[in-house]
Amino acid sequence: MFNIDLQPVFSVTVTANPPGPAEAQSFLATFEALGIAEFSSFDLGTPAGAKAFLDRAWLAVDDVVNDAGEPMPDSPALRARMIDLAWVRTPLVSAYLNGLAESQAGN
Repeated sequence: MFNIDLQPVFSVTVTANPPGPAEAQSFLATFEALGIAEFSSFDLGTPAGAKAFLDRAWLAVDDVVNDAGEPMPDSPALRARMIDLAWVRTPLVSAYLNGLAESQAGN
């Protein structure tokens, strides 16, 4: 029997390289796997399109700390701030695509 999950969710580690001499940083992102019609409606080649896509598909973030090393809880405001950073936004989109491809390869 085929069991279909109509709202599949997956988590992946995202590695982002901040500008300057800082080392790469990583965090855990949880996404909803969008259907092809909805996914195709986003223009991932533009910052606004990538933001709209991430606003829809990115559900949660974990393993983020502030400058003092204190854990920051997931919130829409935190995710919006992270999306606003090009050096985070681009790896997020790549992590979604790669994570989805890897989950497909495992099936």
